[in-house]
Amino acid sequence: MAVYRNNEIVGTFQTYDPDGNPDLEVLWEIDSLDNGLLFSERIDDFHRHVHLNLKYPEGLAVAEIEGKVRTQFYVDGRGKINRFEIISSPNVAFSDEARRVIESYWRWPKPKYKGESVWVEFTFPVNFVLL
Repeated sequence: MAVYRNNEIVGTFQTYDPDGNPDLEVLWEIDSLDNGLLFSERIDDFHRHVHLNLKYPEGLAVAEIEGKVRTQFYVDGRGKINRFEIISSPNVAFSDEARRVIESYWRWPKPKYKGESVWVEFTFPVNFVLL
C-alpha cells in the first residue's frame, strides 16, 4: 500500500512476496528520509566508487563488447546492501563485475524515516563502454 500526493508516492510503501504476503516496507523518495541530505551525498560518493573501481572484463574488452547491466538492490535499515538482483545484462562477466563493484561499497548510512529504520530501493545501471 502506498500514499500518493500529486500522483507521486509519499513516505513508505509495502511490498509483497510472490504469495501475496507482506514482505517489507520501503521508502520511495530519498528526500523523505530523516537523513536524506547525507544519503544524497553518499549517492554521489557511490557513483564515484563505481566509476573508479569498475574493471572491464578482459576478454570482453579484447573482443570490443560493450553493454549495460541494470541492477536493483536495497539499502537496509543497517546501511547494508541487501537483495541485490541483476534485472538485465548482455553478459555474465558484466553481471559479475557489476555485482562485485556495487557490493564492495560499504559507506551507506542507516536510512531513517520518522525516526525508524527503513529500507531504500535503488535501480542502478552499470555501463561498460570502451573509449
